[in-house]
Amino acid sequence: MSTRYLCLLAASDISLASLQVVHLIFKRTETYEPTRVVPLSLGVPTLLTYLYRPHASSVLWAAVTVFNVFFVSLFTSIALYRVSPWHPLAKYPGPLICKLTQFHLATLSLRGKQHIYFAKLHEKYGDIVRVGEFHSFTHPGKSTKFEF
Repeated sequence: MSTRYLCLLAASDISLASLQVVHLIFKRTETYEPTRVVPLSLGVPTLLTYLYRPHASSVLWAAVTVFNVFFVSLFTSIALYRVSPWHPLAKYPGPLICKLTQFHLATLSLRGKQHIYFAKLHEKYGDIVRVGEFHSFTHPGKSTKFEF
């Protein structure tokens, strides 16, 4: 195996371990504060780049490698968690796109079509529908006990 391939494997191992820590922090705090998001999303890969630098041919190659592996792995980890049976809202049905992101609902809201979409979801999935990573929507007018 080439040295560059072994270095890439070493970078991916370190990045995977650190991204799991970052994912757990994001999962526990669910923060959007820049004072927490910036150090986690930029500080950790920057530190990893510094650690990986002796094994790479240049600082740029180290940064590109580590940042790519870190962010692809982080986004994959978050997506897998949101659709996994361990998610707190896993027992509530809903479309896959809504489990992964709220951009879909945001675009519907901008077009003024969100209420129509919710009505169709209730026809398909029932009284309680998962419409976001951490949001469920209960059919208006229905009395349903909602438990985690």
